[in-house]
Amino acid sequence: MPILSHIGKFEKDRVVSGIMRVWALVLCLVVISAGLGVPGTEISETLVLENGSSQSCASTTGPSKGTISKVSVSKTQMTAASEWEAGVFENFVSEGGVFETDAIGAPDNVLIWSVIPDGYNYTETVVLKNVGNSQANITGWTLTDLEGKKIFGTTLIEAGQELVIAQSRNDYMHLAKTAPDLTYDCFAEGSTKNFILANSGDEVILLDTEQNVVDVLIYGDSTYNGPGWHGEPVKRPSKGVYLTRQGPRVVFEGVVETEWADTDTAKDWDTPVIRKLGSSNFDAGHFSFQSGTVFLMPDSGLEVLEEAIAASNSSILIHVYEFTSERLASQVANASKRGVNVKILIDGEPVGGMSTMSKAAAKLMQDSGASVKMVSKSNDVWGQKRYAFIHCKYLVIDSSSVVVMSENLKDSGFPHPDREGNRGWGAQLHSAEGAALLSNLFFADWNATDVVDYPGWTGTFIDFFSNPWTRGLSPLDIGPGTASLHFTPDCTLVNDPVLTMVNLAQHTLYVQQFYIYKWWGTRHDCEITRPNPYLEAVINAARRGVEVKVLLDATYYNVEKDNPRDNDDTVEYINRISKEESLDMEARLVSPVQGFDKIHNKGMVADGQYVMVSSINWNQNSPCANREVALVIHSPEGAWYFQHSFKRDWLEDISHPRASIQCPNNAVLGDIVILRATQIWDDVGVVNYSWDINGDGEGDLFGKEVYWQANKVGTIEIALTVSDAAGNLTTTKTEIRIHKSEGTLSMWWVLLILVLVVGIAGAFFFFKR
Repeated sequence: MPILSHIGKFEKDRVVSGIMRVWALVLCLVVISAGLGVPGTEISETLVLENGSSQSCASTTGPSKGTISKVSVSKTQMTAASEWEAGVFENFVSEGGVFETDAIGAPDNVLIWSVIPDGYNYTETVVLKNVGNSQANITGWTLTDLEGKKIFGTTLIEAGQELVIAQSRNDYMHLAKTAPDLTYDCFAEGSTKNFILANSGDEVILLDTEQNVVDVLIYGDSTYNGPGWHGEPVKRPSKGVYLTRQGPRVVFEGVVETEWADTDTAKDWDTPVIRKLGSSNFDAGHFSFQSGTVFLMPDSGLEVLEEAIAASNSSILIHVYEFTSERLASQVANASKRGVNVKILIDGEPVGGMSTMSKAAAKLMQDSGASVKMVSKSNDVWGQKRYAFIHCKYLVIDSSSVVVMSENLKDSGFPHPDREGNRGWGAQLHSAEGAALLSNLFFADWNATDVVDYPGWTGTFIDFFSNPWTRGLSPLDIGPGTASLHFTPDCTLVNDPVLTMVNLAQHTLYVQQFYIYKWWGTRHDCEITRPNPYLEAVINAARRGVEVKVLLDATYYNVEKDNPRDNDDTVEYINRISKEESLDMEARLVSPVQGFDKIHNKGMVADGQYVMVSSINWNQNSPCANREVALVIHSPEGAWYFQHSFKRDWLEDISHPRASIQCPNNAVLGDIVILRATQIWDDVGVVNYSWDINGDGEGDLFGKEVYWQANKVGTIEIALTVSDAAGNLTTTKTEIRIHKSEGTLSMWWVLLILVLVVGIAGAFFFFKR
C-alpha cells in the first residue's frame, strides 16, 4: 500500500466529503461512458498549437497549448479523482515513500513557464511550455491550486510552443492585444470554478492523467511542503507582473548555463527580468546586409542622420527615449511635409519628466503632419506601463534600412558640427530583413495600451552651449556582412546580446560603457549575493585567455564616494581580480583630456570582427525592465573602426607634443651639422626624438641633439618626430642647402699655382746669377 501523507489543507467534514465522493463517482461513470462513445460526452475538438499560433475555445471542452511530462524522473502520484472533485487535496501518495527531484534539463518536459497571480482586473494568467523536442499530448491533464482544478480537453502542443491560459479573454486581450489559447471557463468537464490564484501566495500544480506531479510553482505566503517543490516559495510578484522561469543560457553566479532551469526550487524562478502582460516576446533576429555606415558621436553622427532622413522617400519610424534636437526635429518635419509617412514614439515619462525642449520637438514634428505618440501609464485604464522606460534609440527608413544608436536625439548626443558632445556609437545598415525586424518591434509598441497620441503640449528650444571639438573619425562605409537584433527584456539572459558578444570573444574584448554596476539588486546587495552577470561574464572571458579592456565614464555621478558599486568601484574590482589571478585584463575611467562631455556609449568590440551598438546600460533595470535594442554586427571593417576609436579613447594622454628644429640654413659639403630640438612642449613629457634625413620616413638619428655630416650637395629635408609615452607624436620639417665652398681652389689649381710660383722663383734666381 502506498504511504498516505496528510498535508492538512482545506479540511472538510465527513458529510461534505461523502457528498463530494458521490459526485466524483458520477464523474467517473461519465468519463467511462465518454470512453465508450456514449453520446453527449465526447470532447468536441482537438487543439493543435504550433508556430506560436493561438486558437480560441470553440466549446466548453476546448483546450490550448500543451506540454510534455518529465520522463527522466519518477513521479509522485496524487490522490484519487474523487478527492479532487470535492476541492480537497488531502493526501499525497508517494511511490515507495520517496519523491525524486526533477533534474535540470530533463528532456521532453512540460513546464509551468510563467504566471501572473495578481493581474489587473481579471488578467490572472498561467502559461505552460513544451520545452521538449517532439509534440506533447496533455489531454486529460489537470491544473490545480489545491482548491480548484482545470482539466484539459484534447490538447496537443508542438515542440517549443507555449500554452496561454487566461482568466478572462477580454481583459487579457485589452493588455496583450492577442487572444489567449484558453480561458478559465473553457476547460473540459470536471473542471471547477474555484481555481483562482491568491495574490498573497498560492500553489500552481500540473498533473498528468494519472495524477502524477509534472511540475509545481509555489509563491508568496504558501506553506506547501509536498512533492514537486523544495525549500522556500518564490517571492510574490508586483501587480501585473509575471513570475517567469529562467530560460536557457541563464546566469547562475556569473556562469552561463545551457539548460532549462528546473530544480523544483525558487532558484528556477529567480530571474531579474520583469515581464508584464502586453510586453512583447520577440526572439533575436538575424539578417544580412549589403552595405552600411558606422559612425561616432560627437564626430559625425549628425551628418549621417541628416543624410538618412533627407534621403527618405516613403516612411520613417523613430523609436527613442528622448528627442530634443531642434535641428533633427526640423529635418524630420521637412520629410513629413514632402509626403514621407513619419511616426515617432517617445517615452512620455522619462526621468524628470518631459523637458520643454522635448515638448517643442514633439509639437514641431506633430504640426508638420507626423504622427507622434508617447508611452504613458496614465493612458491605460488600469494604469499599467509595460516597461520602466522606453530607452531604445533606433530608426527604420523606407522599410529598407535601420539606424541603431547609443545616443538620444539630443544636442548632447548629436551636437552641431565641430562641437563637443557625448561619446557614442551608431550604425546604419541597408537591409529589408533588418528593417522588417525593427518594424515589427516598433508597431508592437506603437499599438500597445500604454501609448497615447501626443497631447500637443508646447515647449521652447534652448540653445545648447558646448565647447569646440576637433573631429576624429569620419563615417566609414562597410559591407556586405551579417548582423543580429536583440530586444530587451525579451532576450535578456536568453539570446542576450551582451552575453552573445562576450561568448564570441576568443582573443580580444573591448568594452566601453556609460556605467557598469559592480553588482545588481540594491546597494545593500554585493557581488556575491547578486552578481552583475554581464560583468562576471567579461571577467570569465579574461580567465579563458581573452585580452580584456573596460573603459568607463568618469562623470561625477558615476564615481560617487558613497556609492559602493559605481564606476570607480567597478574599476577597482576588475583590476584587483586581474592582479590576483594574473589576467590580461584592465579597467580604467576615461581621462578628462579626451574632451567629450562623457562616455554615454554602450558598446563592445570582439576579436576585431564583431561589434555591438546598443542602448543597454549595465545595471539591472536597463536589460531587465526597459525596452532596449542592441545591434550585433559581424564586419571586420566596422569592428576596426570602433576598435580604433576605443584605443584612442583609452589613452590617458591625447595631447600632442611640440618641438622646433634649430640648425643652419646652409652648410658646406662635408661639414658636421648640429641638429637640435628646441621649444619643446608636452603635458607629460617627450620621450623620443627621431630624425629622418634621407626622406624614407624612418628615423636615421635619435636624440634631442644629433650630429650629421653633410654628404650630398643640394636641398636636404630634415624631419623631426617627437612622441610622448602615450604614443602621441608630431613631425616638424625644415630644409638645409648643402653646397661646395665658394672661393675655394681645387687641388689642381693649387698645384698649378705652386708650379708657377716655383718656376718664377727659379727663373728669378737663375737670371740673377
